[in-house]
Amino acid sequence: MDGAVVSGDCEAGLNTPLPAHLAIGDNGVRRDLAATKPPGGWMQAVHPSALVDPAARIGAGSLVALGAIVQAGASIGAHVIVNTGAIVEHDCVVEDFAHVAPGSVLGGGVHVGQGVLIGLGARVLPGVRIGAWAVVGAGAVVMKDVADGQTVAGVPARPTR
Repeated sequence: MDGAVVSGDCEAGLNTPLPAHLAIGDNGVRRDLAATKPPGGWMQAVHPSALVDPAARIGAGSLVALGAIVQAGASIGAHVIVNTGAIVEHDCVVEDFAHVAPGSVLGGGVHVGQGVLIGLGARVLPGVRIGAWAVVGAGAVVMKDVADGQTVAGVPARPTR
């Protein structure tokens, strides 16, 4: 074999610069590594079982994992992880370097700032804004906007100390 299998029956020569993506869980580390652009550039990686509406946008270097759903009008930034079984409803904006953890749901029109972590199984109600580098705890139900850098948890979600 004189090439490396990239996807399905697609092959590239061993000296061909291939595109890459980052799926490192730490949002800050992912941001720092993204600054070192690979020779082949950044690509989106969408698992075959994920459902991405043709009217959704997925940014460079982002991952949409097994069973995830990204609905019409959603905009996923660069180097974002939409993890296993997560749902990003219509007209959501998820900015660069965010991570929507497994089983999380973003209702329609949610805005997720840069570097945000939406914890495992969290729910964010429609129209809510989550500020940059905020953290939403696992299982939280977010009903109100979250400030930049704030950590919220619980049902309903409230700021932690």
